[in-house]
Amino acid sequence: MRFVLYIHLFLILCMSCKKSYENTQCKNEGKGGEGSAFTTYVEMEINKESPCFNPRNEEEFVYYKKDYINNKFQIIKHNISTQQEYVLAEKKVLSNFSWNKNGTIVFASDNFTLWTIQDNGSNLKQIINTSYNLSPHWFNNGDTLIFHYSPDLSTNRKICMYYNGQYLKYIENTGLKFFTPYQTNEILYTEYTDDKVIKKLNLINNNKTDILKTSVLNIQGLAFSKSSVFYSAHSGSLYIYHIPTMSIQQYKYGCFWKSYTHLEISLSGRYILACRENNKTDDGSTYLFWNDIMLLDLETGEEKQLL
Repeated sequence: MRFVLYIHLFLILCMSCKKSYENTQCKNEGKGGEGSAFTTYVEMEINKESPCFNPRNEEEFVYYKKDYINNKFQIIKHNISTQQEYVLAEKKVLSNFSWNKNGTIVFASDNFTLWTIQDNGSNLKQIINTSYNLSPHWFNNGDTLIFHYSPDLSTNRKICMYYNGQYLKYIENTGLKFFTPYQTNEILYTEYTDDKVIKKLNLINNNKTDILKTSVLNIQGLAFSKSSVFYSAHSGSLYIYHIPTMSIQQYKYGCFWKSYTHLEISLSGRYILACRENNKTDDGSTYLFWNDIMLLDLETGEEKQLL
């Protein structure tokens, strides 16, 4: 009995230490408290965002680098093992990247028109010249493109399906906030009007189904791999919803000072690329923010800052 009690105490202490450790990582590196409606946010002079895995090689990803000092805005391919980088293009990016198995990377630029570039840096071109297209994703094995279209950048959005230079379908007034490809012809998404619920939408028959009703507000990142849904929320924590067991796991702790936002899953489902947004203030009114690009290994539990 006493041995069992010692085990319980040990586990409690381990959990307390883990929570304490995580909380020490989630603090302001300067002075002052959390921001308010009157807070001014200033981006760090050099920042990076929107990492996206190479679907043919988990050792590679592409990301967007913003250098305000030298007025450079670059699409960069990065090798995790060698740390080598290759600038694919000098181009402003206004969305996530999506990379298909044919080596084509799609993104939004120039008033939210859609562009593609090959992963060797060749053939940069505009494929859709109408404005206000958001969140492009390759879909159904990378031969179909889906994205938001919002003529006024509001919550009034259409989902567009695009294939081989032609629009296949519009789905009107979805109110989508975030979405990610799911199964064949299906996406997972959240809505502005109810961002605590993750839903499934069939793009062929327009059927909607609730997948998960969460207890957290403002889902900010959303990804799917195999049988699990990955999402981050207003608190900045990273969660995993295991569909077969209908169980939710808080995988990484986050807070106002360090929060997980953009999420990408490797093709094997083992690795997560995430943007972790950092906030820092010395006066409580002006906040400096920047992103770290993190690699999380779901098999070992290891987390490493790549950039």
